[in-house]
Amino acid sequence: MPHSRAWKIGYDAPSKRMFIRNISTAAALVLMTGRLLAHHGQNFIWLEDAMLPHRANGVFLSDYEWQRRDSDDSQSYNLATMWGLADGVAASLFATAGDEMAATEWQSMQPTLHFARELNNAIHVGVSLGYQFALSDVEHQHTHVDAGCDPDIDLGPDAPPCVPGAVHSHGHSHTHSVIHNHGINAAVSRWIVRAQLSKNIVFVGNLIAVKPEGDDLGFGYALGVRQQVTGSLNLGLESIGDIESGGERAVMAAAYWEPVDLLICKFGIGTGLNSRSADLIVRTGLVWNF
Repeated sequence: MPHSRAWKIGYDAPSKRMFIRNISTAAALVLMTGRLLAHHGQNFIWLEDAMLPHRANGVFLSDYEWQRRDSDDSQSYNLATMWGLADGVAASLFATAGDEMAATEWQSMQPTLHFARELNNAIHVGVSLGYQFALSDVEHQHTHVDAGCDPDIDLGPDAPPCVPGAVHSHGHSHTHSVIHNHGINAAVSRWIVRAQLSKNIVFVGNLIAVKPEGDDLGFGYALGVRQQVTGSLNLGLESIGDIESGGERAVMAAAYWEPVDLLICKFGIGTGLNSRSADLIVRTGLVWNF
């Protein structure tokens, strides 16, 4: 009978194989989508990406940084969360703590709006607009030794008492650098471009603008390239710096590892490129996409 024949044709061996193959393909696409979504966050160390979380999705970030300048060490801790509000629109809240005054304390908090747009399959652009609120007056303490006078030299009866050497300390606000501006009230923005150079290589560039309260507008840059090495490991090179002559500049080699879907572990080690920059920088971080 025709109906019986149709039933048999629908479930013969070749059709079964095709059905199983289609189900397998669909499952693979679902798994691939989960892994791709894991990269819709801020996965670089110093850079902001133009890939934002989708609507109702979010990103949680946690970073730790250790620096050495001459013989002084400092540490900083960053916590942030970002939420997708609509396609190409997200909001974030970023908080920084550090120990530059010998005691760890919260230094600043920054709410930010993020906008991104896809120009084509390879190019995305974005901009972020935020305001950093200082939570503490961050200054760097420096100790100096004055040479004083030589007690063996007689300067006369009217000379002040001879002090062989004097030690004094003073601090100064660390507002001279666009890339190192925690602890101040300032409007902060980043203009972002993201280019998919090949299947496994991504380039991201940021133009950073900072307008401190009561001070002039300053500009900085951040550049990075990341290459996928395996299904879960990416390696990259990042740099950040002030555009003005003589400003702080640094470079870092980094690894980005995704042990499970939606969770990324970051590790970087870098150095400053001039005398105003840190001698050694170590940074770690976690990115959880949800």
